[in-house]
Amino acid sequence: MEIIKEYKTKNYIVSVKKDYEEISPFDLFDETVTDIKSICEKIDQGINEWITLFVDIKKYCKCCHEYKEIGNGSLGGILIEDKKDLLDSRYITQVMSMAREGLWKIYFIKYYLLL
Repeated sequence: MEIIKEYKTKNYIVSVKKDYEEISPFDLFDETVTDIKSICEKIDQGINEWITLFVDIKKYCKCCHEYKEIGNGSLGGILIEDKKDLLDSRYITQVMSMAREGLWKIYFIKYYLLL
């Protein structure tokens, strides 16, 4: 996995990583609408990328003096035709939202249901 963007503050680290998607484009695209064979050829030639984005949210733990993961998310089946598109905010925003959504569920359970 390759880190493509990282945000750091005093108490948090948010890492956005990419990895190659394991699911075939044939399983995700409609052959009647999209030329999947052409897409796969461009992926094999290295012209396009077929990836999954991951985000990890870590918070600094004062008691053990290390960062602990408190949330994560992933978004797969992303076809990148231009390397600049990889840092397009829509992909990163979506995967960050998924990670934050998981965080809110954890905090809700922890603080409101377990009191």
